[in-house]
Amino acid sequence: LSQPLPWPDGIAAEIYSEHFLEHLTLTQARQHLAECRRVLCAGGVLEVGVPEPRAVLSAYLKGEAHPY
Repeated sequence: LSQPLPWPDGIAAEIYSEHFLEHLTLTQARQHLAECRRVLCAGGVLEVGVPEPRAVLSAYLKGEAHPY
């Protein structure tokens, strides 16, 4: 998924991702999430699962590095 998603804007009603984002750099994650937003239709849903999201989000909000 290092390339843009191969679908037109606003085509997806739902995107599901589990145990993927933690393997990306912050730049890659931002690019991927922007692509997800692009292909989601108005009112579309992005469901994301990551391990230990509290620790990851807490580190992000504090501007600290995290092993993921």
